[in-house]
Amino acid sequence: PVFPPKSPEQVEVVQSYSELKYRFGAIGEMKGDGVSDKNSAALDAQARAARAIAAEHGADAIVLKKRELLREASPLSDSQAPAPEYYIHARAIKYVNNLSPEELQIIKNWKPQTLQDLGGDVSQDVSNMDWDGRRR
Repeated sequence: PVFPPKSPEQVEVVQSYSELKYRFGAIGEMKGDGVSDKNSAALDAQARAARAIAAEHGADAIVLKKRELLREASPLSDSQAPAPEYYIHARAIKYVNNLSPEELQIIKNWKPQTLQDLGGDVSQDVSNMDWDGRRR
């Protein structure tokens, strides 16, 4: 479901589910592009973008993690494994302790979406589609 938007500053940022203050439900997920570990500016930009997108969808918090992109060298070549790359993974969270009547109605009326609902062709590669259905 899509809840009324908030400002990014209203979205709490945590690194672990144990830091969340109340019972919650996940309302979305985002995965950034792989970048060099030395490119902290790009990772910071991914984190800010995740917070902004979560705010657009009314999230109360995001669980933000830096993850390594897993890649291996081809066993068929003499090449070395590529340099490690990292990305930001964020899960948008909605606390359930203080939902407004409007938010309760949004949950009640919510129906699961399919790729077709999001404008995607189910026969196509959707690896470039963000959790909110927008193309990257």
